[in-house]
Amino acid sequence: MMKLFALLAALCVPVLADDITGLHFISGSWKGTLNTSHVEEHWMAPQGDATVGMYRVIRDGKTRMTELCVMEQRPEGIVLFLRHFSPGLVAREEKDSPNRFTLEKLEPNRATFLQDSAPTRLIYERVDEDRLVITLVKVQDGKESRTPFEYRRISGAGAGSR
Repeated sequence: MMKLFALLAALCVPVLADDITGLHFISGSWKGTLNTSHVEEHWMAPQGDATVGMYRVIRDGKTRMTELCVMEQRPEGIVLFLRHFSPGLVAREEKDSPNRFTLEKLEPNRATFLQDSAPTRLIYERVDEDRLVITLVKVQDGKESRTPFEYRRISGAGAGSR
């Protein structure tokens, strides 16, 4: 009976905001559309002190942009770094200046990151087993805009959409 209580207590302990394993819910391969573009996002499971992701935009049968993302567990908490690339792997950001977001809030199946240099947020939310929504929230001139990227799970590695 004591083992059962210990197990239940361990299951009820919330994941701390500085624990990279709390981001396990984004792991997998995801596919969606944004306007006339086909978008994909692929995330490795958190391991060690990081999880790594890749994003690409395909329009008219051509890759228009890729993005490399890394969520790292650091002493100050979890930090998301991302860098955009044009075709030919030409970086859009300066050499030593990837976009940097700090984890603001971690809840079950939801993580909110705040950009360090602007009032911009990225919200990752696993809506259900097969749907992931990443919302880009920007504030400009006191007005908030939201751009949701809605994804469906891709079944199997390299498989087409469901």
